[in-house]
Amino acid sequence: MKDVNATEQQTSACLYDLNKELQEFETWMKYMNYKLFLEHAHSNDYYTQKKFYW
Repeated sequence: MKDVNATEQQTSACLYDLNKELQEFETWMKYMNYKLFLEHAHSNDYYTQKKFYW
């Protein structure tokens, strides 16, 4: 039978990993929303991001 502290440590490690993944997903969503906002607002920043530099 596992020790209670070991189980709690595993649970907290899993929660930490899940929280980190959620934060990364939220950051990605904010970036995508920002890109869509720039695109639909016909912002100059959007067009400068889309340029190809040769």
